[in-house]
Amino acid sequence: MAKCGMKPYVHKHRDPTFDTVWGKFRKEVKLAAEQKRSMAAFRVLATCRKIISIAGYKLVSGLVIENKKTGNRYGRY
Repeated sequence: MAKCGMKPYVHKHRDPTFDTVWGKFRKEVKLAAEQKRSMAAFRVLATCRKIISIAGYKLVSGLVIENKKTGNRYGRY
């Protein structure tokens, strides 16, 4: 760093590589969190299905979870 501190050019013009990588990282974290939330609901239904089968019953139709916002589907069709 210079004697008088950071030059205005350096302060105003950020590193484009860092910003690109940081944006990709944040997008991956957001996607992972969304998938984790959706899988939590599926685990609850899978547990219910297992309890029903242990009790001696059988589910006739499959369990499907659909995210209203994205339209992603999870489960057995």
